[in-house]
Amino acid sequence: MAKLKYDYLIVGQGLAGSILAFLLIQRGQRVMVVDDHQRGAASVVAAGIINPVTGHRLNISDGFSRYFPAARRVYKQLERELDCRLWYPTAQSRLIKNPGQLEYLQQRKLDPVYCDVLGHYDETAKGFALKQFGTVAIEQTVVVDVADILRKMRNWLTDRGSITMSRVDHSSLVNVGNGFSVGGATARRIIFCQGHQATENPWLRDLPFKLAKGDVLTIDSGESVSKMLNWGRWLVPTPRGTKLGSTFEWQNLCAAPQDSARRELLANLKQHTGLEPVVTEHQCGIRPTTRHRKPFVGPIGGLDQGYCFNGFGSKGCLLMPALAEQLIDHLQHSKPLAHELTQCL
Repeated sequence: MAKLKYDYLIVGQGLAGSILAFLLIQRGQRVMVVDDHQRGAASVVAAGIINPVTGHRLNISDGFSRYFPAARRVYKQLERELDCRLWYPTAQSRLIKNPGQLEYLQQRKLDPVYCDVLGHYDETAKGFALKQFGTVAIEQTVVVDVADILRKMRNWLTDRGSITMSRVDHSSLVNVGNGFSVGGATARRIIFCQGHQATENPWLRDLPFKLAKGDVLTIDSGESVSKMLNWGRWLVPTPRGTKLGSTFEWQNLCAAPQDSARRELLANLKQHTGLEPVVTEHQCGIRPTTRHRKPFVGPIGGLDQGYCFNGFGSKGCLLMPALAEQLIDHLQHSKPLAHELTQCL
């Protein structure tokens, strides 16, 4: 049998591939990452928000009490290894938009599950021009510096000879009997972390993706923004400037920012906050969301020793660390993965 140079070949160095590569190398595995710095990748433009309470009904994110500790632990590990700050706890003020939502809030306040994530109710809705039915503080909101993770992990992997800049031609993927060969790199297993580009992968393109393009603006309002304001859209201070987002576009998935999205975001911001900022940057990315709102994590049917780590949508910063650890435990110790993660694969 051919001697394999690597234990794992990871395709894609977005946030998913970066976290997975980091944790595998920390566990002593030989890893090669292949990345083409794809335009339109969601990770490249992500504001990095971990938001525990979402949706009109103010529901706590599924599994938040499990995912949040793992996220904090893994990002803190990355901070130590990369010698930089990546984890920014952030105050959040969520606008209550109608009587029905206020009723949901009152119900949630009585539920002990929400005691750590729902804070003070402010009927004056400070920070908003459109007061509606007040605001509630959302605790345990965090901004993760995704851009710095990607940049510093690229350097970290380069220093270890563990990354190559190349676009994977799926037709060039060769099964060498006991593993894979891509562009001369041989590995025992391959893990695809391709984000929206998975729809071009012959082993993954039939998965029930529901891609969503999102435009994000970096703005200068002339005022200091000290906390996240959330009214369905959001305004949030980040290490990369104040970000305004985000749109959800399901039809036009072109990789270029759209002026219509810019106008929509700015009009919405003015309506809710009264701010009329200067736009300093306009970016967009395509989220790998899924029709059943669950990620794809596990072995790929029809590709022996091939795996998928994808489909995290807008909750990647929260979900990826814990699910990366679960996938690695499955790979190294045969621990079973939840059916909801593997059912589509």
